[in-house]
Amino acid sequence: MILGKRSRGWSLTRPGCTLLLFVLVFFALTILGGEVSAYERKIEMVPMRDGVRLATDIYILEKGERLPAILMRTPYGKGIGSVAAPIILSKGYAWVVQDTRGRFDSQGKSSSFLDDSLDGYDTVEWIAKQEWSDGRVGTFGISAMGITQYMMLRTTPPHLKCQYVMAAASSLYHDAIYQGGGFRRSLTLDWLGSNKFPVEVIELLLSNPDYGPLWEKVNLAEGYDQVRVPILHMAGWYDIFLQGMLNAFQGLQKDGGEGAQGRQKLVIG
Repeated sequence: MILGKRSRGWSLTRPGCTLLLFVLVFFALTILGGEVSAYERKIEMVPMRDGVRLATDIYILEKGERLPAILMRTPYGKGIGSVAAPIILSKGYAWVVQDTRGRFDSQGKSSSFLDDSLDGYDTVEWIAKQEWSDGRVGTFGISAMGITQYMMLRTTPPHLKCQYVMAAASSLYHDAIYQGGGFRRSLTLDWLGSNKFPVEVIELLLSNPDYGPLWEKVNLAEGYDQVRVPILHMAGWYDIFLQGMLNAFQGLQKDGGEGAQGRQKLVIG
């Protein structure tokens, strides 16, 4: 897939463009495989360790097999996952799509990726315990849905087996918000504003202009050796997160933990 330049209004961080690319990815998959018509959609409020419950759509085959699951966590509304359900189920997976904390039908207050490490861990481990799951969980997503995957790796969920990350920042400070050392006002404020994030999120980011403990929590490079899974990193030559993906690929390939080191793959469109 070729990703366009992010300029003059074109940005993968904009929800419309993200949804468009998401649909295009799965349109391509339909060419490669079929669909199923008989499946079930469940809506669950998945509990996190602090009591907050996150709204989650679960798509499973009606015949009741225990299957490996693919998880996508999104701030754009879990309904975008419905287009992919028949295709993913036809490949032999359960499909799980979750609203991130404080977004759409999920409880809690969003902090824009700062909670994704523990929330991602809790969600993966919850999936592995369900009667329709065989205990294996992989993750998928582009842009914001890719960032939620990278952030999840800091806690290493035991039942996470692999990831497919596309066009994502592996360090929110270096790759996105303070890319190059200066505050990326248009990129950051446009995205937070158009997606109606709490004003407290903006204040938190602006009040931490220097790299420190806050940003270490959302920098994959602070814990390469904790990662235990193979990842397919898919980037674009003109994508703003290219350097972050190169860093993630190289860092995990060289310094990742057992299961990650030497098992990374990179595609640049």
